[in-house]
Amino acid sequence: MFTPHLGSMRGAVDIVKAEQAGIYDVKVIRGDSAEAITGWLKDNGFGFKDDDAQAFQEYVAQGWCFVTAKVDPNRPAGSKEVAAEGMAAPLILKFASERPVYPLALTTTVGTATEILIYAFGPNKLMCGDRLRLRHAGEARPQDVLNSLATEAEIKGWTLFDNLPETPMMLCKFKDRLTADQMKEDLVFEAAADNEPYRERKTVW
Repeated sequence: MFTPHLGSMRGAVDIVKAEQAGIYDVKVIRGDSAEAITGWLKDNGFGFKDDDAQAFQEYVAQGWCFVTAKVDPNRPAGSKEVAAEGMAAPLILKFASERPVYPLALTTTVGTATEILIYAFGPNKLMCGDRLRLRHAGEARPQDVLNSLATEAEIKGWTLFDNLPETPMMLCKFKDRLTADQMKEDLVFEAAADNEPYRERKTVW
């Protein structure tokens, strides 16, 4: 664990963890104010807008951490670090949470509609109220799904694959296009009233 405490007139920032993840230089930070967080981001070459301050403050108030990532330009990108069609490999985050939440508040400051696609694994079928439409829900083994997504990457030793349940779980797919106003609040998922499989059906005339 790497935990330096960086203080200044604008507040303190803790670097909770720092490591190299493939081609990414990753730091997990926590601050005691939005001003401290945005100051640290500015000092370390990250861009943000003045409109982001409110979202940062709300996350700080909840005790959330922030993950920052930069691609190391001096690190050669081998085939195991680059996904298909020359795209950089995804950065996968794994953390404990009391309930499934997808943060959107910082995305809304972009000011344009954004397509949101989320897959969620769990013991129950999930719903997102009227925020995000459920497109599919059905049982699948987590190991099988993750293996299919990681075929272009080096997965040996990944903690993401540790202690996965062998029994099938409910895989839910959510997809919608949200306006900037619709993204002002984070997406919070709750257990559905039933656990029946679901597949969206479209009728074309």
